[in-house]
Amino acid sequence: MKKRTYTIAILFTGIIAVLACKTGKNPAQGIKKEEGLVLMEQNCYTCHSPNATESNRLAPPMIAVKKHYFTEKMSEEQFVNDLVSFVLNPTDEKSKMPGAKRRFNLMPKVEYSKSDVEKIAKYIYRNNIEQPEWFEEHYKKEMGNGNQMMEEDTSFLAKGKKLSMRAQQELGKNLMGALNKGGAVHAMNFCNDKAMFLTDSMANVLKVNVKRVSDKNRNPKNAANESEIAYIQLLKDNLKMGIEPKPGSKVIDGKKVGYYPILTNQMCMQCHGSEAEINSETMEKISKYYPADKAKGYKPNEIRGLWVVE
Repeated sequence: MKKRTYTIAILFTGIIAVLACKTGKNPAQGIKKEEGLVLMEQNCYTCHSPNATESNRLAPPMIAVKKHYFTEKMSEEQFVNDLVSFVLNPTDEKSKMPGAKRRFNLMPKVEYSKSDVEKIAKYIYRNNIEQPEWFEEHYKKEMGNGNQMMEEDTSFLAKGKKLSMRAQQELGKNLMGALNKGGAVHAMNFCNDKAMFLTDSMANVLKVNVKRVSDKNRNPKNAANESEIAYIQLLKDNLKMGIEPKPGSKVIDGKKVGYYPILTNQMCMQCHGSEAEINSETMEKISKYYPADKAKGYKPNEIRGLWVVE
């Protein structure tokens, strides 16, 4: 009887060994964690832990990050690009978590490896992320508040767009008149003499603060500030990825400010294109009126700057 028992035990052990050899794994070792998960636990969980309580945490859990950065039908490439862009250089314009920003402030800039952040982002996109017990109820409540804020922001942006379009139409109408009357050279005279005056006049008519700004300004008075430059750069990055430039808003010193992209078209090339596209007489006017000009070298459908409405 003992001999039979030993025989069965040896046979069972042999079967286990054979199965282990076939799979190439030792059953005691288990399955290795994905690299993205390991990197996330090592680099993110100090602040974004799924185990911290709602009231005692340094940052939102990673499931919240996924829910705010992921939208329906979003490609993995876009999700990874958005998240990596923010993590490597966090800015208000790139942040998609207004509630977290209010509570925890903007994420500080940390020197992470781009390759590591990409692996983490891909893992987040492809997998279900562990969430705290309290998260589901918190998220539903936040989404309710968020929808109300989104409606208010949409209303603000829509109103600001109408105002910026009215200013654009007035300026465009006069610019077209100058071009038709005397070409690009005459348009340069108009821009130098009347463009700023017209913009200020429209601001008075519309009873709002409205201005044109650019990171590559021609008139020094149209130079964008740090916040405006950051939004212009965001629009440029999005355009490179095939994402349509859209208006955005930001609260500055307790006041909401709207940013509305200005894109170049073929007509703009007469004064803002390459030096080969700008005739010599127009170039002379640019040098005369704007010796520190930065506004040449554009191509059609590029971000020229912003209308800013307060």
